[in-house]
This record gives sequence, structure tokens and C-alpha cells, in this order.
Amino acid sequence: MKLSCSNHRDLNWPRYGGQGIKVHPPWKKSFRRFIADVGRRPTKKHSLDRFPDPYGNYEPGNVRWATRRQQRLNRR
Repeated sequence: MKLSCSNHRDLNWPRYGGQGIKVHPPWKKSFRRFIADVGRRPTKKHSLDRFPDPYGNYEPGNVRWATRRQQRLNRR
């Protein structure tokens, strides 16, 4: 999440940071803060999903742990 949104050398940069998607500033500074807001990943089959707004930033209220199926249904 952080690299994709902040490092123009990251392979995913064009789809994230290159399109203006940002990470909530307290999450950039503190993994503990991120975990406090989002929780730990339930299983290795879950990944971060921007939901309910797939065009929005990684921020409280717009991030969830999702399965591949949930991710597929939440396309831009």
C-alpha cells in the first residue's frame, strides 16, 4: 500500500500513486495506528481493498480486508 502510493519506481505506482491515491498520513508513520484502525489480516487469503469507494484513498472508512472474490466485485 505505502510503496504503491508513494514510490514512483514501484511497479504498481501507475495504478495507485500515479493516479493520485494517497495513504492516510498517520498510517504512513505508524503500522500500529494502521492495525488499530483496520485490524490484523484475518487470513493469508485476505488483502487490502479500498471499499466502499474503489477510487478513494487508503483511509479510515474506506479500507477493509477482502477475499479475492470481494476484490473482484469491487472493481473501478
